[in-house]
Amino acid sequence: MVLCGLALPVANAVNEAEAVPLDAYPLATCLDGSAARYYLSRGDPNSTTWLLYLEGGSFCASEAECRKRSHGYLGTTKRDKSIMSLDEFYFSRDPLASPLLSSAHHVYIRYCDGAYYAGERHEPVLHGSLPPLYHRGKWISEAVMADLVAHRGLDIATDVVLAGCSAGAIALYAHIDAMRQRLPSSARVVGFADSGFYLDVNGYADAKTFVVAETGHNVSSLLSLQCTEAHQAAKERCLVAQYSAQYVRTPLFAFQSRYDLDQRSNLNDTCQASNACIEEYGQNLTRRMRTWMNTSAEVGVRHGAFMDGCNRHCDGAANASLPDLFPLSMQVDGVTPLQSLARWHSGGVGSQALWIQPGTYPCATCCG
Repeated sequence: MVLCGLALPVANAVNEAEAVPLDAYPLATCLDGSAARYYLSRGDPNSTTWLLYLEGGSFCASEAECRKRSHGYLGTTKRDKSIMSLDEFYFSRDPLASPLLSSAHHVYIRYCDGAYYAGERHEPVLHGSLPPLYHRGKWISEAVMADLVAHRGLDIATDVVLAGCSAGAIALYAHIDAMRQRLPSSARVVGFADSGFYLDVNGYADAKTFVVAETGHNVSSLLSLQCTEAHQAAKERCLVAQYSAQYVRTPLFAFQSRYDLDQRSNLNDTCQASNACIEEYGQNLTRRMRTWMNTSAEVGVRHGAFMDGCNRHCDGAANASLPDLFPLSMQVDGVTPLQSLARWHSGGVGSQALWIQPGTYPCATCCG
């Protein structure tokens, strides 16, 4: 159904997923040492397509921040429920709204390590009488994939979409190629990164020094070797898509707002208050994403993107009156983000790979 040229949001049936604790993988622990876990929602019994979704939620940039984080949802699974309702638009079971993923098996991977699923310190961090702290994100992502392959049928997958929002999307730009190595070699693997293409403004990369440091999270082994060699004195840059995206060789589709709410929080106060400055930032981000896609195509990697002008971050918008599933309705040339993902996925070289909403900031109609 269409109203004023925009498809109305499709009602999303309750998509419930069952918790799968990773107790059998002793290194797969959250910041507080609790067992990592994922949630699984089975799709069509005959489907061999999988959606593996990386939960987002910023990062911790110091031991003190990580200790504080370890007591909350993003640092422990101790208070997790056995069933999770997957009500974000990524998990739509409507075949018209989500042609590629509606019948797929959906996996929601809990983010509880604070370092983009990449921390690699075998021994816990001890500090006086404080509880131990664990930086083991790498082993969490490895355990999830190993468990899915060994026990859930991922070993016979023909198509795998590694998806993520915010920190989950940053992880894809930073080390999707390493993740791909943990998946069946016979499967076609692509990425779907929502709100993860950040620019390095006002020291955004510098804030991630603790994440790459050997005495911090120590995430370096999962990062692109080409990227870390290019930025040996500042490996933290390889956690920012402005630098890392150019080295991604696994085909990746970006769902990205030019005016991302979280990115704008990195701008100085004067720029945040200026529509012209925000528009300039959006144009710069658009140019960089175009360059990323073009230079990648030159080496034979076909990335794709749906770039909107919505005042949003992930599926949360500044306009509280918008429907919960507004990404199912925003369009470019009559195509929504999930529909463009499916078209890009099924298309070959030369077919459309980029959808950009017209308009300048603020765009009153961009959210649908």
